[in-house]
Amino acid sequence: MPRRPRVVKPTSNINKSLASHLLHYRKNPVDFIREVIGVNPTDQQINLIKAIAKPNARVAVKSATATGKSAVLAWMTLWFLITHVDVAGIITAPTAHQLHRVLRSEISKWLHRMKEPFRSMYELHSKTIFIKGPKKDTQKFSFVTGTKENKETFAGLHGEKCIVFVDEASALNKEIFDTLLGTLSYGDTCFALVSNPVRASGAFYQLFQKKPERWDLLTFTSFDSPNVDKEWIQEVKDYYGEDSDFYKMRVLGEFPVLDSSQFYPTNLIQDAVERTILNPAELTSHPVVFGVDVARFGDDSSVTCIRQGPKIHEMVELKGLDTIELSKMVLSLAQQWRPQAIFVDGIGVGSGVVDQLKRFNQPVVDVIVSAASNEPLTYGNLRAELHGKTKHWLSTADIPGGGRLEEDLFNVNFTYNNRLQILIESKKDIKRRGLPSTDFLDSLTLTMHQQEYKILPKKKVIPVVRAEYLWS
Repeated sequence: MPRRPRVVKPTSNINKSLASHLLHYRKNPVDFIREVIGVNPTDQQINLIKAIAKPNARVAVKSATATGKSAVLAWMTLWFLITHVDVAGIITAPTAHQLHRVLRSEISKWLHRMKEPFRSMYELHSKTIFIKGPKKDTQKFSFVTGTKENKETFAGLHGEKCIVFVDEASALNKEIFDTLLGTLSYGDTCFALVSNPVRASGAFYQLFQKKPERWDLLTFTSFDSPNVDKEWIQEVKDYYGEDSDFYKMRVLGEFPVLDSSQFYPTNLIQDAVERTILNPAELTSHPVVFGVDVARFGDDSSVTCIRQGPKIHEMVELKGLDTIELSKMVLSLAQQWRPQAIFVDGIGVGSGVVDQLKRFNQPVVDVIVSAASNEPLTYGNLRAELHGKTKHWLSTADIPGGGRLEEDLFNVNFTYNNRLQILIESKKDIKRRGLPSTDFLDSLTLTMHQQEYKILPKKKVIPVVRAEYLWS
């Protein structure tokens, strides 16, 4: 069984009167913030303070701009350190700028405003804040940027009271979220995430979609915060409109319909997941086509997407196969489904799969996604064009939910080049953000290629260029 948390007891450094105050503040964090730090929290902030102070707390806050959510994390850091024993805490954010120039600076600001003798009990450094004394190594918070390189640091969190605070959690990588949550499996723990809801995907977003029973999920609006100038709210409303994502995020504290850089709109993905096509007549006029994305790295997967018009019948993931073995598996699927076309990403190792399938007279199409787009006014290359057609296709599609394809759709970002053409984020850049390679989505986009291949018995495959209906 978890050990009962100890309370602060008088020592040579803490007289009985001070210890009495600390025992009171342990049960009353709002009093600590008012009387020791010298600030009156708003009603929103008090709700968050009380949620974080619960035993084994799990809290997530999506917030409008300037409601003081980061200040609460700073106050609660100071409160935990002085009122609890054997505290091991991590304070993190996705970027070093947010962690040090915002959150650590917030802690420094409030620490310097604290009353004595409390203020002199803390020592703040660039990477830690702790209580002075012989047990400073077991009474501290560490500042750690939320990147994959720091996973071991996160996993090494141990203490009687383990605490994790995350600022700007909307951009937190799911792998880091899973690691942090995994460290809080024993004892009295606290996990609190706050963020402006700028990203309609990821672990933070999913908390508010799945609504786990154990979690306190809070929303801070500008209307409920006395810190926000009401004239600014009206200014945003007049300029951007109440239906704009900017108004939703910055005033209402709600997630956008579309991330600022997210290519596939959230509502489009969700509608496609919820849509079910049961009538076979809706599919019979469409050919079966394959899209084969060939793995290039050890942790990537080769994925075959089997699509017929608006429906994905199956997505087959294969790992650790060379091109000959992968070709045999695709051939086996082709014998079952009889596709009219097999679109293969033929760049690099994919060329071996193209060659093998040609040997068996399969209707294979070598797709070079770096080639020029057929719609150069809109797209910077063929890869962007295929994603654009996939987005259009999603409006009537039936796709599997809860798996890697849905996650891939949320994770893809886009940008514009200097010719105002759309470019899709590369797999390399996606992985650099700590996200898995979008192998499932890429296999789907390949099926949108604008070619039809007719199969003639015992004859070579004959291309018929630019027939449009395969991706309709």
